[in-house]
Amino acid sequence: MKVRIILNYLIGFIISLLISLTAIVLISKHTIFDKDYLMDVLDKDNYYDKVYNEIQEEMENDIMPSGFTNDIIKDTFTKEEVKDDIILFINNTYEGKITKLDKEALKEKINNNINDFLTKSNLKITDKTGVDNFLNDLVKVYQNEICLYSYVDGLVNTFYKLSNIINKVIIISLIILFTLIIISKLLLKFNYLSSSVLASGLIILFIRLFIYERIDANYLLIITDIFSNILTIVINKIGNYLFYIGIELVIVGMMFSCQVFIKKCQFKNNKRQNIAKKKLDVYN
Repeated sequence: MKVRIILNYLIGFIISLLISLTAIVLISKHTIFDKDYLMDVLDKDNYYDKVYNEIQEEMENDIMPSGFTNDIIKDTFTKEEVKDDIILFINNTYEGKITKLDKEALKEKINNNINDFLTKSNLKITDKTGVDNFLNDLVKVYQNEICLYSYVDGLVNTFYKLSNIINKVIIISLIILFTLIIISKLLLKFNYLSSSVLASGLIILFIRLFIYERIDANYLLIITDIFSNILTIVINKIGNYLFYIGIELVIVGMMFSCQVFIKKCQFKNNKRQNIAKKKLDVYN
């Protein structure tokens, strides 16, 4: 009897962990690992225009001490080109590829503008190596803002592998979960499913609390301000999902627990009534 009780509690704990795991993986599937969701976030946050303006500003900061004017980057790249390159970077990331932008055309346009500036100003280049380095720095600004300074390159392969196995994890988790419930019901007369659902809700709410205790999403700064803002939106979305799913599981678990408790009370009450009736029949 004690062994059965211990097994029931152990199975109940495993079921609550599996429910929590499945919920968290499903949330990840529809946020971090959902390219369409990310694209929608970028559109709503006006991410492409922000990156375009950031590139312009960074280039102008580099131009300031050089003696050239900001006209050397005029009409060298467009918002559409920035958007296309960002989309290329995102597509490559989700496909497990490292993005290497070929911006020789951009470099050539800036170089032509520099030559026009020198001609109009009646100046000549005395340090061609310095100008080449300056051109490379400007192109690097563009590449860094698009590709997030290559910080994600080391994570691309891992991210791709996780995105490929996430559906398998969900299916395997659900199979184990339902198999465990059925076997435990048939062999061990498992009656703690409501408690497992309630516990899984509390686990998810605790995970959400832990995340927000460790990470202040509203003051997050990773790589760039613009990217950090996107990350904040995604983290808050995940936090909301965790909260709503956790609350729903707690409510469902409590409802089932109340139902089980009422049935137990009714069973005990009926049992007492039957005993009292038998005693009454004996006396009669």
